[in-house]
Amino acid sequence: MDQEQIAMKVIDIYKLSGELLIKSLYYSLEQDYNNVKNYVNNKDFHKQTNWNKFLATKETKHFETFMNSELNSERLKKYLKEYGIGFSIKDNKNGTSTIAIDAKNIKALENSFKGVINDLTDPTKSEKMIQKLTNSPKNMNLKDKITYYKKQVKRDIQSKVKAKTAQKTISKDGRGL
Repeated sequence: MDQEQIAMKVIDIYKLSGELLIKSLYYSLEQDYNNVKNYVNNKDFHKQTNWNKFLATKETKHFETFMNSELNSERLKKYLKEYGIGFSIKDNKNGTSTIAIDAKNIKALENSFKGVINDLTDPTKSEKMIQKLTNSPKNMNLKDKITYYKKQVKRDIQSKVKAKTAQKTISKDGRGL
C-alpha cells in the first residue's frame, strides 16, 4: 500500500513538472514569435532591398513611377544610399519603373529631397546633377548602350539615304529631271 501511495505521489510530481515544462516552452515560443514578427514589421532599411520584403513592413511608403529611359536608376540608387534612405525599385513590364521610398524616417527623407532640390536649383550643381541622373551613353549599362547605338545607326542610315535620293534628282545644270 505504501508503495502505491508513493508511486501516485511521484506520478503527480511528474505530471506537474511536465505540465510546467510544456507551459514554459509554449510561452517562450510565443514570445519569440512575437519578437520576430515585430522585428520583421518594424525593420529599418537604409539602402535598396527586395520589393516584397520592403512592402511587408507596416511603415508608410512613398511611391513614384518613372520611365526607364528618362532616369539613370544606378545613379539614383547611389544618390539615395548616400542619404541612408530605404527604398526598393520594381521594374514594370511596360518600360517604366516604380520606386518605393521608406518614409519612416521623415527627416532623412526631407533632407535627401532638399539635397536633390538644392542640387537641381543651384546653377553650378544643376548641370552635374542632370548629367548624373539622366541617361547618356557614358553612364548606360551594356544593354541600354546597344539599343541606343542601334537607334543612332538607323537614324544615320536614313539621313544618308535621304541625302543620296535628293542628290540623284538634281541634274548637272541644276534643273530637276
